[in-house]
Amino acid sequence: MRRLIAIAVLVTLSVAVTAAAAARPIVPVSVRAQIKRQMPAFAYAPTRMAVGFRYASWRRSPQNVSISFTNRAGWEITFVALPSTGACRAGMEASFQLDGNKVYWSHNGAEQEAWRCVTGANGRAVRLVASSPQPPTLFANVGLGLVVASGARIR
Repeated sequence: MRRLIAIAVLVTLSVAVTAAAAARPIVPVSVRAQIKRQMPAFAYAPTRMAVGFRYASWRRSPQNVSISFTNRAGWEITFVALPSTGACRAGMEASFQLDGNKVYWSHNGAEQEAWRCVTGANGRAVRLVASSPQPPTLFANVGLGLVVASGARIR
């Protein structure tokens, strides 16, 4: 009997933790509202984030929205929505099919990035990019791919 009660308590706690995590958005609701109001053409945000990373800040320029996430080790992931020009796959070293989205990836000595292209609300192409200065040997390329694959229009 005690064992059944212990299992029931663990299941209840697990569901509560999962529900709390699911209820908390990756980018705070107030920030998403600011982005949508100030930059509607580039109002995109990730809905999934690498484990241990939390929202840090956002900034805008006339041509893009940039959202930063950090972890306790000081690593950073930056999610950017900007106008897309040219072929989306240009410059790719690898491609992945993640969450039903075609995602491209490349790296250089300073950073790695994953990206995909979407059609914006105004019908223009928007490029969603997730980048990190961590090399692929420390942070998997598919990790960035999953972040950018989850990018969605802020509603």
